[in-house]
Amino acid sequence: MLRLNIYFSGTEAALKADRVTMLGLHGLLFNVLKQTNPALATQLHEHRSPKPFSFTPLYQHNLLAGMRVAVFDSDLAQGVADAWLHQQHNAQAPLRLGPQQFLVTGVEIEQTLDWPTLLQSAPKRKLTLHFQSPTAFKQGFKKWLLFPLPANVFGWPLKVWNSYCPPAATIPEDWLAWCEDNVFVIRHDIETIQVNLTKNEWFVGFVGGCNLKVLDKDAPDYYLQSLHALARLAAFTGVGHKTTAGMGALSLE
Repeated sequence: MLRLNIYFSGTEAALKADRVTMLGLHGLLFNVLKQTNPALATQLHEHRSPKPFSFTPLYQHNLLAGMRVAVFDSDLAQGVADAWLHQQHNAQAPLRLGPQQFLVTGVEIEQTLDWPTLLQSAPKRKLTLHFQSPTAFKQGFKKWLLFPLPANVFGWPLKVWNSYCPPAATIPEDWLAWCEDNVFVIRHDIETIQVNLTKNEWFVGFVGGCNLKVLDKDAPDYYLQSLHALARLAAFTGVGHKTTAGMGALSLE
């Protein structure tokens, strides 16, 4: 698994964030792959759920500075990195987001993560999470929950874990029920914001921080270790709805 920071520079002017849509960035990711590795682009697009990537924009004030891309299928991660590095070195080939034109000026591997490292995560009773892009969880038919209930937060990372981890390292499905009964938000500082998915469609979610605590005094170390491991994985996978369109990005303190 790896996470890339990819930096942009407008060819005529700085990239205005309010003129960029999240689905436009999603399309950009695949356009870059198609130019250098069409087979990889097809494989990533047709990959079974859960998809093996997530991304979020990188902003500086009201400008788009680039994007952060995480790939958590080890067989695909290097190919994605190579495609962006090729784009950076091909300085005569500007890219477009709507009417704005830009070049890729930097690609850095921000962080790598592997299963042996995750499996060595220490047992944790307290966690601090920071939600960096709008986050929302499905609740019922066409309804959304804009609050970080722990079972919702860890539901997606758990699905990713059990889809990609070594067979001997799967986390039992009843772990999520334990999480729902025993892990609680004890403090939060979140607010709701909206961003454009397309020119005519908005996504509303929450951003900000929250503190989680395990109130089960007899919780097995394995459950506490799994909590920490899934939180670390969530920093790559994102959480909630539309993680492949820039939503649900978080960091772990």
